[in-house]
Amino acid sequence: MHKTMKTVLALFAFVLCLHWSRRAAADVTITGTVVEIGVGISPNGNNLQNVIRFKFSDANQTKSCSTTINGTVIGAGYAYFFAYNGGNGDFLYREWYAALLVSKKGATLTCTVTSTTDCHVTSCTLT
Repeated sequence: MHKTMKTVLALFAFVLCLHWSRRAAADVTITGTVVEIGVGISPNGNNLQNVIRFKFSDANQTKSCSTTINGTVIGAGYAYFFAYNGGNGDFLYREWYAALLVSKKGATLTCTVTSTTDCHVTSCTLT
């Protein structure tokens, strides 16, 4: 009985893990040299959101990015991330902003964004 109970619990835990572990949404990779950086505050419902947006020298990399994401005004053709303000935003915004500045001087930057229309940055690497 004790062994059967352990087996049932182990099986239940396994099935629960399978249910929670689903395939990640495919991120889109964009690469280039930054030509424009914008920093501002955008309304997001009743809150203000600190947004950092940028474009690459190859405008095709971000041309399909939407103007507004979930009520936050970004601007057409920009990839973006949010400055962390204690409760919202991207934790690595300082590092990503520094990478944008280095790329503006000519270094190649590779970023992943959530999709071709919602260009919210999920990671960036100087190459």
